[in-house]
Amino acid sequence: MRWSLLLLVVQAVIVAAEVSTPPAERLAAMRAAEAAVGHHLDNLTAVNRSVRAIPAGPIAIASVTLTHPAAAAVPCFGRVELLIDFSTITAAETAFFEPDPLRGGIDLTGTFVHAMGQTITIPGFWDGSIWRVRFTPDLIGTWTYHVTARDASGTTTSTTGSFTCVASASHGFIHGDGERFVDATGQVFHGIGHNNGWQPVVEQPAFSGPTPAVPLYGSVPAVDALPSERSMSANGEDLLSFWLCSPWETTTGDWPQRAPIENVGQGIGIYNQAACAYLDGVVDRAEAAGVRLLPSIWAHDQLRAAGHPWGAGSWTNNAYSAICSADDFMKTSDAAGHDTEQWLRQQAFYRYLIARWGASTAIIGWVGVVEMEGTSAFVASPTIAGAWCLEVRQWFADHDPYRSAAGRYPITFSRSDQVLFDPGNALDLLATDSYASKTSDVGVAATLANDIGLLSGNGVPCFHSEFGGQVTGSPAASQPIHLHNGLWADFAAGGALSPLLWCDGQSYPRLVDGAVGDAMQATLATHARILAQVPFVGAATLVRATAQPTATIKARMQSAGDHGFAWIISTATPQASLGGQSFTVAGIPAGSYDVLWFDTWGDGRSPQVVQRLTVTGSGLPIMLPALSTPRLDQFMAFKPHPVCAGQSLIIGLDQDLLITVGAATAGGGPQTARITRLPSTGSLFQRAGDGSAGAAITTVPTVLTDPQNQVIYRAPDHVTGDDLTATMSDWATASDPGT
Repeated sequence: MRWSLLLLVVQAVIVAAEVSTPPAERLAAMRAAEAAVGHHLDNLTAVNRSVRAIPAGPIAIASVTLTHPAAAAVPCFGRVELLIDFSTITAAETAFFEPDPLRGGIDLTGTFVHAMGQTITIPGFWDGSIWRVRFTPDLIGTWTYHVTARDASGTTTSTTGSFTCVASASHGFIHGDGERFVDATGQVFHGIGHNNGWQPVVEQPAFSGPTPAVPLYGSVPAVDALPSERSMSANGEDLLSFWLCSPWETTTGDWPQRAPIENVGQGIGIYNQAACAYLDGVVDRAEAAGVRLLPSIWAHDQLRAAGHPWGAGSWTNNAYSAICSADDFMKTSDAAGHDTEQWLRQQAFYRYLIARWGASTAIIGWVGVVEMEGTSAFVASPTIAGAWCLEVRQWFADHDPYRSAAGRYPITFSRSDQVLFDPGNALDLLATDSYASKTSDVGVAATLANDIGLLSGNGVPCFHSEFGGQVTGSPAASQPIHLHNGLWADFAAGGALSPLLWCDGQSYPRLVDGAVGDAMQATLATHARILAQVPFVGAATLVRATAQPTATIKARMQSAGDHGFAWIISTATPQASLGGQSFTVAGIPAGSYDVLWFDTWGDGRSPQVVQRLTVTGSGLPIMLPALSTPRLDQFMAFKPHPVCAGQSLIIGLDQDLLITVGAATAGGGPQTARITRLPSTGSLFQRAGDGSAGAAITTVPTVLTDPQNQVIYRAPDHVTGDDLTATMSDWATASDPGT
């Protein structure tokens, strides 16, 4: 009797009543898949039902323990994790997810202070068994910290702790910079990836290493395990978008860890800890593999009730259905100007997202709602829905200390085939989902490029958060052709990220699909390899350029004066090989240029053809080469040919002369100087960091180590003539020798 009562109390506090057992064969397959990626399905019941018994009384902190990392030194942009134990607490355990003491909850925060004065305050969270604070330091040096907690009984503050942050190789958080994304080092991030949406296993394929087999899920076919070479990292992908949940899933279903964090079974204000623990694992594995994440907070299906033009969604599984209608979900204030109950609950939920996962450098931002027009609230009042988007954006900007930069915050709200959704012209990311050409392998290129053309020019990053080729029915897309053309057209038009391939395993194949998955992954891998070779991809100076093609080809391109790139596709009916066709790139300064041609259908590891062309004032004349395998599309990059001009210099006897061999950068990328012939009588030295003569250069070829490509020549003590020879090279070609 005592055990039954205890179980009932725990269930009422934390989770729904029972977790049902699926059929034995399905459960076995689930356990194998979960164990392979560390999702701990066996611990599901314990995770969701564990409660730490804390004696009642005025709130008091018993201890704060730094548990992560284990070492005393914390790498810059590495995660710090504190565990907080209370000796007494007034708030009821049913309110542990409520951060407002006036509503019976607990406001737990950690304050971190750098030795130079920077102060960051982070909310803490309850994980179902203990309180935690997660923090990511962005400055090396000493940090101190303390924890503060408030409930209805008052406020308590912990003693102060400290840790040392040391340099690391991490590139830190991603943020918007103009119309591109950059990391904390200033390096451009042009993410290449896909969108697995509501899939029960988000990591298909795995971020790195082998992908476990995934069992049948509804009408989505099962897939076999995949080797490490089929992982995202192995194929050049570094971005995954997904929904925080499967909106229709329940805590008593086959995949309780993908049930909504707030759901009807558990009730409003109670967070599904199986789902949260699962997301912990996804985020941790993404960080370890160097993969970035773009989670979607709300999916249209979660916010759609019966009577919507799209049909009924999963509103009845949404915990908010107990306190408001789907039409009213996005109302933030009532007639008296007070916050609505649904808006208060949402703010608590958003705080939980920031507290639990906001400290992860893997997360580049959020999709606030997937396809706004699929929600009941948008249909009921587009004006109220637009105002809600701005409220949500502002809330995150005010409360996320990691991703806010210069007043901008990376959250977007998408629509499907409605290119520009930007209520109040205030969003700092613009995204759209594109399915207008879902069955056209050629038309998808024009659709995605035109979308980017309409989205760009607003001074913020723009991208396709979903696109896909429907392979069922008639007509149907052909994969990987549809993916290939969409990727290249979107990139060449200026998308800040690659268009994210929608993979639902039904009409839109997953990358683990047994029939076309390999080919789609190979397409992504080639795309990534080619872009990695072009150093000015994503540069802020690039703009859409003008090409003068023939009637049978279309060139989409970007340039920055003397360098740029273009993707060219046949528009003939039927399409024809491009070899021998021509067009002109206007507005290119006079000079000697290298044009590098890549086979977008090959492995992409190096250019297939390199042309050296001259511009005399009428533009860059382009003749498409015949590749080893005739193609219907090609990608080319152009840049100035490196130059190492000869110099005549005079120097006194037994003196040092500083010689600049060539420019440090040209054509949008760095240049390297090499000594290819030593002087006959004098001596050469690398230029040291302080400007003095460094290591002697005694063999050739020798690369100059000075960042300005400078070398020190030391004259002999007698009168003589002397010379040396050098070359300049960039990422692809080398100059003629200069003496």
